[in-house]
Amino acid sequence: MLSIVRHELRVLRREPMPLILMTLMPLALMALFKPVFAAGAAQSVPGMTVLFAFFLVGQVGYVFFREHAWGTWERLRASEISRGRLLAGKIAVPLGIYAVQFALLFFAGWALFGLHVQGSVLALAAVGAMLAITLTAFGLALVALCRSFMALQTLVNIGAMAFAGAGGALVPMLLLPAWIQAVAPYTPGYWAMQGFTHAIAGGGGVLVPVLVLAGWAVALAAVAAWKLRLEETKTGWT
Repeated sequence: MLSIVRHELRVLRREPMPLILMTLMPLALMALFKPVFAAGAAQSVPGMTVLFAFFLVGQVGYVFFREHAWGTWERLRASEISRGRLLAGKIAVPLGIYAVQFALLFFAGWALFGLHVQGSVLALAAVGAMLAITLTAFGLALVALCRSFMALQTLVNIGAMAFAGAGGALVPMLLLPAWIQAVAPYTPGYWAMQGFTHAIAGGGGVLVPVLVLAGWAVALAAVAAWKLRLEETKTGWT
């Protein structure tokens, strides 16, 4: 497992630019949207964090489909490592990426955009941790269901805009149409925004959002466990 993690870190060091851009873009959008929202940084910082967290689901798929594109997946499977340790090694770095990105974006929100966390920083971290686990499980489920990386990335892009947008990441929930407000509680983006908002404002607890996100994580992990076949041949990038 550790050898897989080290390999993923080496690949990440060679190809850091996509992840750097995925961190710089939300910072730019935070600065752009902060003056627009009445809540200022309290809306723009968690909103952009949630939106780009969904886009990073593609990174989970990348660490699997890259092996198929390189023709190294069968060699990896032929090693003595167990299925569980193989999967754990593969998702460890994407989970770490989420942790680093969340920390950087919220720190920048405080240092650059005046975000003031009136509630608990630990509560903020708990929501971020559960969102990272949920989105990693989402990525595994998409790996199980998709035959190509292009199909997975298309679903990631659509899912990011749909789940994050409906959850109030792009526009405050009260400004969304009534029908979107009605379906929003059935999306993980809604509960991520609720958890972050409660932790920042200090009003309301984060236990319910964390538990709902945990339910999403369990459901998505169940889909991955049911459909993921390590012996299945993927078609790389196309």
